[in-house]
Amino acid sequence: MNIAVLYSTGPIELDGSNTRQFIVKILNNSPKDTATGKVRVFSLNGGKSRIANPTFYIPPLSSDFFSFDVKDEAEVEFQIRVDSLNGATNEQITSFVLPSVWGKNPGGVPQTEHRLVTAEIRIVRPIGDSE
Repeated sequence: MNIAVLYSTGPIELDGSNTRQFIVKILNNSPKDTATGKVRVFSLNGGKSRIANPTFYIPPLSSDFFSFDVKDEAEVEFQIRVDSLNGATNEQITSFVLPSVWGKNPGGVPQTEHRLVTAEIRIVRPIGDSE
């Protein structure tokens, strides 16, 4: 079974805000292994439904980001699933792979109320292949 770590922002309320887009930034501080995984975006407008699910591959000592349009959403959740770094432990994964989430207004300006740095994103649990 592969080891993976699942991060979650929890629910983010957008109703009445000026946030129209989110950027998910992932930094891979591993000196030798590529970070792989998925960013899952859920609409929480009533029921929970997945609206995006891109896969990422981030080389060692680099970062990447993904943009998501949320202008039609009242509430969202972001989950970042990080798969094992060549057999790394969960503690190593959470030390090396650091996500952040940034809301932006229509002009592309970051919105302070929708900025989540790594320390503010919850590690839900280690997960296995079945999820």
